[in-house]
Amino acid sequence: MCGCEPVFADRDWYRARPEPTERFDGTLEPRATVLGPATRGGLDYTLVSADGRWPVYAAGAEDVLGPHLGRPVTVEAKVVAVDGTDELWIASIRTSPG
Repeated sequence: MCGCEPVFADRDWYRARPEPTERFDGTLEPRATVLGPATRGGLDYTLVSADGRWPVYAAGAEDVLGPHLGRPVTVEAKVVAVDGTDELWIASIRTSPG
């Protein structure tokens, strides 16, 4: 068993997306977002990895993702382009060793 916690894996809207689910390793950090007419809500976290910084869609999943803040994690996620910006939609998450 992988010890993964489901995030959006069972949601119809996640499964309906055609993007492949990929593995990402990094550190989950809080993301300061100022909401306004031209901003997208729900991007409350950032996954910082060797490949860069990924905004993480987290609306309704803060209780699952929050305990992983500041820790190394492995996520299974889709890279989804929304409003011209790539963001991660996480299927599952687990804390990684070291």
